[in-house]
Amino acid sequence: MEDVHEPSPMDSFGPGRIVKPVGKQRFRGWEVVGENKIEVVEKLVMWPKEGELLVRVRSCGLSMSDVMQRKGGFVSPVGASPVLGQEIAGEVVATGESVYDWSIGDRLCCLVPSGAFAEFCICPAAQCLPMPKG
Repeated sequence: MEDVHEPSPMDSFGPGRIVKPVGKQRFRGWEVVGENKIEVVEKLVMWPKEGELLVRVRSCGLSMSDVMQRKGGFVSPVGASPVLGQEIAGEVVATGESVYDWSIGDRLCCLVPSGAFAEFCICPAAQCLPMPKG
């Protein structure tokens, strides 16, 4: 199956092509910007910290907490991304320090505090599971 997506400034990220962002690379995500209002916003790419992964999101799930957050009835944990979404599937494009079980290009799924409805998401490596083959 062909990978069809809208061009992004982050397309240079991928297996064998990862470079450490210098604060200018951006990605898009969905964020609650007012009462019952969601907009696509641009954010700076965050480099993964110790024990974290930067993941290119290929799929995300919609959960009740996302619906409640949109309606103002759920608040993300302190320090979490304001971008919606808690369930992702994708591939690793960068690893933080002390991450030894994951490599660039590995496919995974993960529950995150927030940030799944975006092109890229920071994931705690310990919360990630390998994608089943097939």
